[in-house]
Amino acid sequence: MAYSQGYKILHEQVDSGVSWSGNERNVAFLNLGASAKDNGPRFADASSAFGFDFADDARGISSIDWDFDGDLDLFVTNRTAPRLRFLQNNSDGRGQFLVLKLIGTEGNRDAIGARAEVTLRKDDGEVTLLRTVYAGNGFVSQSSKWLHFGLDQGASLEKVAVRWPGGEREIFSNLESNHHFVLKEGSGKADGFNPAASTNQLVAAPEREREISDQASIPIARRFPLPPIAYATMDGQPKSFAPPLDGPVLLNLWSHTCPPCLVELQEFAAEADRIRAAGLRILALSPDGIADSSGEAVQLATKFLRKTGFPFEAGMLGARAMEIIHLVHNNVFLRPDDLPSPTSFLLDRDGRVAVVYRGRVSVEDLLRDLSALTDKTPAVWQRRCWPFPGKWIAEPDLVYFMEIAIALIEKDYLEEAGDFLLQHRAALAIEHDLPETLMVCGTRLLKANKLPRSVTLLQAAIEMKPELVEAHNNLGLAFRRSGRADLARPHLEKAVALKPAYHDARLNLATLYAAGGQFSTALDQVELVLKSEADHRSALLLAGNLNLKLLSWNSAKSSFEKLLEAQPNHLDSLINLGGIHVQLRDYDEAIRYYESALRINPKLESVRRSLSQLRNLKK
Repeated sequence: MAYSQGYKILHEQVDSGVSWSGNERNVAFLNLGASAKDNGPRFADASSAFGFDFADDARGISSIDWDFDGDLDLFVTNRTAPRLRFLQNNSDGRGQFLVLKLIGTEGNRDAIGARAEVTLRKDDGEVTLLRTVYAGNGFVSQSSKWLHFGLDQGASLEKVAVRWPGGEREIFSNLESNHHFVLKEGSGKADGFNPAASTNQLVAAPEREREISDQASIPIARRFPLPPIAYATMDGQPKSFAPPLDGPVLLNLWSHTCPPCLVELQEFAAEADRIRAAGLRILALSPDGIADSSGEAVQLATKFLRKTGFPFEAGMLGARAMEIIHLVHNNVFLRPDDLPSPTSFLLDRDGRVAVVYRGRVSVEDLLRDLSALTDKTPAVWQRRCWPFPGKWIAEPDLVYFMEIAIALIEKDYLEEAGDFLLQHRAALAIEHDLPETLMVCGTRLLKANKLPRSVTLLQAAIEMKPELVEAHNNLGLAFRRSGRADLARPHLEKAVALKPAYHDARLNLATLYAAGGQFSTALDQVELVLKSEADHRSALLLAGNLNLKLLSWNSAKSSFEKLLEAQPNHLDSLINLGGIHVQLRDYDEAIRYYESALRINPKLESVRRSLSQLRNLKK
């Protein structure tokens, strides 16, 4: 449990922008050998000298002699762009090397687990170097399985031995430094390997200075749907922005306190003819009134719009609508962040966001994106979304938007969540759990007693997944509360047929039968529940009440007594047992139960009157 919670928190931190040393440059240390002073290793930061100190959020690293020149080159993967770097080692070649490829015959062919021992003779004696073949090394990384040995300039190669995964130790001869060799298990000899000369010359990519800016234009390859956005016109009339639209729309969020916003709106006004000719509609919405109850913000916004002659639609956003926009943005881009002013969303006619503009957007850039968006050739928009030219070697990952609906539900924005699910049902159908999400939203609306919307969502869930038991039960409840017992009954019966042990559905069906006067049929359903779960409290209560309707005093008495065993202060059971004992002419027991009920609630005047009558009767 602790591990799962930690893993969840870790992912939430990553999604919110937290990184492990993400703002630090990469570091490479040079081993200076043992220190005579403290008899320990010494290292120097040589990152810059090695050309290694990139400002990347690096993760994995693997080594390989890519160009077979005897030194190791590196591949580095990053969490940020560029996702992959190749660092070619262009050292001067003054050192010596030996590179070995081990091939297993008795164990695994790649010789995973084998250890090579290279013995060197130096003026001061022998030195043995060790390398092991691994199936992975470092963080989600795999280096080349060629074993690379760097040799001292003045050392001579004495011998090479391999301890294979099976435990056998084998000596190989006829090896020379500055060469590549293949060692095959059991052969006892080394075969030289001469790589073909490469004619491809790698050219280093220029390192671009990273600019940090709040301004960005972000095209969306898989456009994400926007929930309905409620706003008020500048004269205070409530409206809703929701698909289907009559064409592309730029939803612009601005503030009269933001100078770039005012410049942007002035440019939109100046270029209104071009914008309209391109078929674009603009809706400028301001959240300035959220924190201003005096109405001054609305007046200032109206004054500015009139002064600039802003010819497009405008309005004021409330706190709920602004939070929904923020919620949708942060679910798509993962990292919760305040939206800069201005922020704009370019939507297609289906109400899906195609481009997010953080900061001011020029009319030229806006019309360029609009042209790509409305082009009938899909490839045009795809190319607009690519960060750089190239070819896909696989289909891009799908971005799923069900999380938007789930986030709306969790925030209790149930109407907006329901509209979102229904309006974009076709787009969301490729994602998992759409019927279940429709059911959850419909059920939450049912609990909020918003019955018509609840019915619509639950019906949609069943239409997509007819075997969704809970949806049938909840739809039956919604119809029953709406006074449509004729529509409720088939769904409750279906729920029981799909899942006979679904006690809640069976009790709901029994309640429906009882409401229609079918007390015996209702009791049959309740007894099936009690047969499976003898102390089911709701079933015991319903069984007692149904037996009262059927005048089965002893059966009703038994049900209420069992309920009292589980819940000694159950008021309805005490009152009903008092009445049952009156019918059975056991007045002492009736008095006892009525007295117990009054101890729990002294304000029960009807019980007090019945008790008084019984006492008078006994006199």
